[in-house]
Amino acid sequence: MDIASLAGILLALFMLVFGIISSAGVGGFGEYLDPASAIITFGGAFSCTLMSMSLQNYIAGLKSFTLIFKAPALNTSEMIGKIIFAVFLVPVYGYVAVCVCEPVTWVVCFLFIMVAALIFRADFRDPDIL
Repeated sequence: MDIASLAGILLALFMLVFGIISSAGVGGFGEYLDPASAIITFGGAFSCTLMSMSLQNYIAGLKSFTLIFKAPALNTSEMIGKIIFAVFLVPVYGYVAVCVCEPVTWVVCFLFIMVAALIFRADFRDPDIL
């Protein structure tokens, strides 16, 4: 599970409880826990989403909810590039370095892949290796 997803869910629940307590007090939970309102809100949201797309895409979207809790794959070279930017360039250039970090890192990774593809291009043609 991705820690950011878990933190987001916990923060959302905290904000919900805080909002209820700050407006109606601890005894105000009964006013907010209305089954008819929940059915209208969630049922309406799911129905409007279903209405705006095909059934196949809607089901695929519902299945993708599980992707939220999977940890993202780490790209080591990209991470090293971002660390170099954060340590050396952001203190000097500030927010501009933050803005160009992602594009520059992607270009460097692309160049690395292109060089590797040119070096090993003969191996790509050999069916025994593939």
